[in-house]
Amino acid sequence: MPNIQSLSDFRQNATSMIKQVNETSSPLYLTQNGKSAAVVVSQEVWENTQKSLTMMRLLTILDSQAP
Repeated sequence: MPNIQSLSDFRQNATSMIKQVNETSSPLYLTQNGKSAAVVVSQEVWENTQKSLTMMRLLTILDSQAP
């Protein structure tokens, strides 16, 4: 079940919400005026995602150069 919170709630409870994100490695979805506004992820999840994207880009480049 996704963790969805309002931006107002996040402002009031940022420390505890960030702690939860870091402990669970699950994203926190923030809303503003009832609409999706942002996603908070842990530093570890962010770095792993960036590494995965880099690898996928490299594989795509290599695949496009294959005979």
